[in-house]
Amino acid sequence: SSSSSSSSSPFLMIGFTSVIMFVTILIIGVATSDSHPSLEPHEVDTFNAIRILHNKLDVDSDGEVDDFESKRFLESGGTSSSGNSKNGAYSNAHKLKYLHQDGKDRSISVDELWQAWKSSNVYNWTIDETVYWLVNYVELPEFSEIFNNNAINGSLLPRLAADSQFINRLGISDPSAKKKISIKAMDVVLFGPPKLGNSGKVRDIIVSIVTLIAVSACFVFYKRSIASQKALLAMQENLESLQRAEDQMQELQQELEKAQKAQEAVVTEKKNLEHQLEMHRQFSASSNLADQAANKIGSKQSLMNLSNGDILSVDAEYVAKIEDEVKKLRKELEETYGSMEAKKFRAPFPLRSLLKATYNIESQYYQEKKLNLESKATEVKLRNQKLQKKKTSFLGYYKMAQENSLEEDLNTIVEVKEAIMQVTKEIKERTERWRAIEELCGCSLELNHPSMRV
Repeated sequence: SSSSSSSSSPFLMIGFTSVIMFVTILIIGVATSDSHPSLEPHEVDTFNAIRILHNKLDVDSDGEVDDFESKRFLESGGTSSSGNSKNGAYSNAHKLKYLHQDGKDRSISVDELWQAWKSSNVYNWTIDETVYWLVNYVELPEFSEIFNNNAINGSLLPRLAADSQFINRLGISDPSAKKKISIKAMDVVLFGPPKLGNSGKVRDIIVSIVTLIAVSACFVFYKRSIASQKALLAMQENLESLQRAEDQMQELQQELEKAQKAQEAVVTEKKNLEHQLEMHRQFSASSNLADQAANKIGSKQSLMNLSNGDILSVDAEYVAKIEDEVKKLRKELEETYGSMEAKKFRAPFPLRSLLKATYNIESQYYQEKKLNLESKATEVKLRNQKLQKKKTSFLGYYKMAQENSLEEDLNTIVEVKEAIMQVTKEIKERTERWRAIEELCGCSLELNHPSMRV
């Protein structure tokens, strides 16, 4: 028994020595892993987080991460959106290429991973950029205030990826949110910044298109509003011109009415003069007969005082003289009547009837034309009143621009104004023409002059 105990004691000593050496090496390794001669005090926790991430990749624990281990880690789904490029995540091939620097670094140590991290763009992210990553890539905007209050920038992302206690201290307790932040943070630390530009570019393109459409719509609205204002001003000017034409029409109508009254007065005076002339003619004829009778009576008395021979001689001379005077008077009377007939022509009744019918037909045509103009003028004025109300309302010019009726209204106003001017000319010509016809007929045709106000 003593021999067996003496033979087993060396083995116990060797085993005990091995355990002591292993513990010593482990303690030394832990001590060296928790500190680095080139680290700043505030970088120690971040370096430890990088070491933890390195250990996740280093499957065989040889201190180096090779291509096979990296590929195996990616294929196992250790990162976000593995195998696709959704929401800014790269493909596995791109991640592998980034981690091993395009194949230049086949195996990666902890120090190399630390240096690669410090030279990464993500390391230099500001707080705003980190919050932008949280909102748009991690899709957890509800924690953006926590990131701002705790000044979480790019240099702290390794701790978000490897230290769950750090996330708890930030005040994030939701397990799914913690896991999502950890995976997304590990993704950007190991494989570089995400493709935030993809969704950002799409969003920027959409915003640009919407902005362009809005600016174009505003420009079109502005142009159409200016055009509507100009058209409205032009329409108002045309309406004023139309009003002036109406005033001229009314003045002309008043002048025509005055001329008509004057013409009626002239016709009445003419009839009175003709009646007085006829009465004077009849009175002159009666006076001549009385004078002739008196002369005959005087002649008879003188004849009675004469002798028979003297009577015969005086009677022959007197008869011859009377005959000469009668012939002379007849000739003068014929010349007088001929002169009067030449100077004064009186149209026959059938001609006067035809002229009167022609005048009535023409008057009916002008009456229809007048009613048509009145209807159009009233419509234009009502339309203008509506436009004036719209102009004072909110977005009035926009509504007028959408209706596309200003040009039509302008054309209507111009047409009505031109029609009124044309009717004014026609009324003047018509009045003068029928007045001349009455003078040539030598009498009044008793025409009824209708009112032509428009």
